[in-house]
Amino acid sequence: MSPFQQAAGPSISFPSLCVVVLTSSAGPDSSVTIEVVLPSQDAWNGKLLATGNANFGGSISVDWLMLPAVARHYATASTDMGTFPASLLPATFDAGIGHPEMVKDWAYRSTHDMTVVAKALIEKYYGRRESRAYFIGCSTGGGQALTEAQRYPEDYDGIIAGAASGDRTHDFASYVQRFQQVQSMAPLFSKGKEALISKTLLATCAGKDGGAPGDQFLNNPAACEFKPSQLLCARGQEGDSCLTRAEVKALETMYDGTRNPRTGELIYPGWAKGTESQVILGQLERTPTPSKTATIDGLFRWVFGPQWDARTFDFDQDMDKTDSEIGPIVNAVNPDLSAFAKHGGKLIMFHGWLDPVVNPYESILYFDRINGLDQASGARKLLTTPSTFSRLFMAPGVNHCRNPGSLGPDFFGKDAMPDGPPNPQKDIVAALDLWVEKGIAPNEITAAKLGSDRKPQSERPLCSYPKVAEYKGTGDPKSASSFTCSEAPIGRIEFPASKYLK
Repeated sequence: MSPFQQAAGPSISFPSLCVVVLTSSAGPDSSVTIEVVLPSQDAWNGKLLATGNANFGGSISVDWLMLPAVARHYATASTDMGTFPASLLPATFDAGIGHPEMVKDWAYRSTHDMTVVAKALIEKYYGRRESRAYFIGCSTGGGQALTEAQRYPEDYDGIIAGAASGDRTHDFASYVQRFQQVQSMAPLFSKGKEALISKTLLATCAGKDGGAPGDQFLNNPAACEFKPSQLLCARGQEGDSCLTRAEVKALETMYDGTRNPRTGELIYPGWAKGTESQVILGQLERTPTPSKTATIDGLFRWVFGPQWDARTFDFDQDMDKTDSEIGPIVNAVNPDLSAFAKHGGKLIMFHGWLDPVVNPYESILYFDRINGLDQASGARKLLTTPSTFSRLFMAPGVNHCRNPGSLGPDFFGKDAMPDGPPNPQKDIVAALDLWVEKGIAPNEITAAKLGSDRKPQSERPLCSYPKVAEYKGTGDPKSASSFTCSEAPIGRIEFPASKYLK
């Protein structure tokens, strides 16, 4: 039984399907598993919707994206990225040590091979080619999406890249920085201090950044002017009512970003305000579990070997070595998408502001770069003319790929079919399809917070960046009609140094 059939199970009814599982190989160190699911001739909508993976692959990622794709009558495909039987355990990374072809499979080749195979099977099975080819992925899948647009611009007509892990070497460097911080802190932040930071942050910015009264999340974190020094303990003061100088410094470093200690150059942007409790306070322990160790060690094992110790990482020389050896392979940071745009391709990016896994500013800065905004001086400005091929939607209060912990409206049709036919105003896949088919670009998408009954409890528009949804001042704050998309102060977001943008 294929991974898709196992995930679907007897409780989910689909029209008759042709399910193909095969292996592709580029050599002795390469073995990529691909699964393609083809609806019956009379059920197929004529299009391909391929899907991305998660983490470091290792299995076909079915339930989150493939099942809804078939429910919408798309042909669909996914891949294990060539790392089977990978997991989040350290063995995942050890498997790639000394096996560069496996690393290439994970980084880019498996997704392209999957696409070629899926299109060939479609033509063979249906006797005609797909009318449109789309790709959707989040996190690692978002990185796959950007890789496709950059390396293989003619593979897809439309791409959705959620919380895209494209700047992989520097994203993982930020994990190492946080790990080193936690190791040096004595003691760690208490739960009381976590609550103090959250309470003060909300009091300083929530509802004043365009959000609604009573918001328990920031609507526009980039504009929040909370400073950790506001909570510095007075002489002789102690306890959970204030922060020590070391704790203030830890938060300031989190907001400042990962830097080269010798030159001061920014390697990776600081984390968004609102993510504190997960980014530095609650995500890493002094003695991490194996899965969290894997997050810290990550792809650095592919450079420094299985005995590599994150506590010894040199953010000057070791960062240069990592970028030199595997950066060109695993990173998807090339801002030149002219070939994709010339092909007629459309790109929709989305990212939750509450994301503690992939920095929300990574998506903003990449979107700025593909649209030609000035990174040399670090200056930023609003797009005066909307992009003809790309859109970015920032989602306030939304965790990584809608993981548990989202506080804001986090459902916008990307991972399950809403009631009734697909609605481009509330469904990111339908919005992409409309843009590609009819040339109608999405400028806002309504997101919902769903209850246990899967019905919306509240709704709010996600606005095409750099616009922000602002509460009108009257009306039900749970209704999308009480908000309008308007230009708002973006706040200063520093670009990494040019050497770290490659």
